[in-house]
Order: sequence, then C-alpha cells, then structure tokens
Amino acid sequence: LIATGAAYLWRDGKFDGEHRAPCAFTVTAGVDHALLTAEDNTVVYCIHNLAHGNAKAILESMGLTPEQD
Repeated sequence: LIATGAAYLWRDGKFDGEHRAPCAFTVTAGVDHALLTAEDNTVVYCIHNLAHGNAKAILESMGLTPEQD
C-alpha cells in the first residue's frame, strides 16, 4: 500500500512501473519484489498474510524474529 508519494516496483526482477498514492497492489506469495521510493516523504506499508502457516519463514526473510510465548 502506497499511502503517500510514489514508488517504483519490481516483481521477480522485472520493472512493474511507478505507482503513486493512494495505491494498493497485491504481490502473490513467493514472488520476489522490491520497492524504491520515487520522491521524498513516501510512505509504504507492506502487509503480509501470516495466517497460512509460513509466518516464521516470512518474518525471518525480512530479518525479523517472531515473538516467543
């Protein structure tokens, strides 16, 4: 979700254009993706569905550690 500003998007290494706020888009699970902000003060939210059972692997791929109970 691009809340403000603009960003360039790549999916599986292929350029997918410039996207401007407000803009929501879906990236299919398993597709490598990258964003590069195109202007100052751009705010991007990356929302992951962690309900499918791969939450730990998804968080670790982003350098995050799941909280322990």
